[in-house]
Amino acid sequence: MSPLLKTSLLCLLTVSFCIGTVAICAAQPKSSQLSFDSTKAIKEIEQRNEIFLNALKTGDSIALGNFYTTDAKIFNSGSPTTVGREAIAKFYGRIIRGGVNSCTIVTTGVWGSGDNLVVEEGNIDFLLSNGNTAVKGRYLLVWKRDDGILKVFRDSFSSDKQ
Repeated sequence: MSPLLKTSLLCLLTVSFCIGTVAICAAQPKSSQLSFDSTKAIKEIEQRNEIFLNALKTGDSIALGNFYTTDAKIFNSGSPTTVGREAIAKFYGRIIRGGVNSCTIVTTGVWGSGDNLVVEEGNIDFLLSNGNTAVKGRYLLVWKRDDGILKVFRDSFSSDKQ
């Protein structure tokens, strides 16, 4: 077989594959395609964050733990990963006993796939009772719907302190 014929057949097979793939994708019903409403997600995250802020203000580490899924993980800056809701509640208990009782949260981005998983990016400052900043940094949260409620599934925090 000549090189020109081999090249022509290869091109024909490639084009046929591409056309077939496009046809299969186009045939998928629209209902199976996931849609994401960022406005709705931001509103729900803001409501959830209010619950977080109130629990921190009242020193309720159990409520802070319940803010997370049972299999959640916090990837801490400069310390081991905190795994599970019970460990997360204890983690927040230590933070509260250390004098943190509030924080400022600024969401800088939200992305999702359908309604069950949402990723939030933002900046957070944990504040002491005297108003001074205890820790300032950035976070990335993966929210997962758990019994109809968005809860944090993965929490990654990075401190701005060098």
